[in-house]
Amino acid sequence: GLLLKMGERGNDGGQFFTPREVIRAMVRTIDPKTGETVYDPGCGTGGFLAQSFEHMVGKNNEKIKSPDQIETLKQKTFYGREKDNLIYPIALANLVLHNIDEPHISHGNTLTGQVIYDGLFQGAPALYDVILMNPPFGGKEGKDAQTRFAYKTGATQVLFIQHLIGSLKSGGRCGLVIDEGVLFRNNETAFVQTKRKLLDD
Repeated sequence: GLLLKMGERGNDGGQFFTPREVIRAMVRTIDPKTGETVYDPGCGTGGFLAQSFEHMVGKNNEKIKSPDQIETLKQKTFYGREKDNLIYPIALANLVLHNIDEPHISHGNTLTGQVIYDGLFQGAPALYDVILMNPPFGGKEGKDAQTRFAYKTGATQVLFIQHLIGSLKSGGRCGLVIDEGVLFRNNETAFVQTKRKLLDD
């Protein structure tokens, strides 16, 4: 696995923009292939999805063997969610500028299920081949998010990990930035339970 310690964030709901080189390293490691679906449930400006597209087409489109492949990549591959009102349109613009004709991005809160607009997310699969994400850490979610998960906590990163486990196809691959608290904290039951599920299942 790839463990990276990220810089500290201010009081911004745990929002943090992942450095592009970190994204590239994670995408190379997970190695998404044409025909697989790629999902980021807290996609920010769409960095993981955009870099996945670049990785999947290759330099000068060298990995593309047919028009069908490029159509699949542009229309049926990239799925994400973003709750921030200002960031959501930037994510859409960023992905379209990266030649993803149909970025399937839902505007809403992944953890509570509260949706502002999900017209672009219609027909999205329930499970994904590849998930790439830097979940917000240190954010706090209330009871409405916690009721949707087996292990109750306000910690956004632990809720997101539970969401990821439930969103990954059998045999799927996930690349995730996590804070060391998830690995080492043992004073909150949900952290311990989530870690145990990761190790056991």
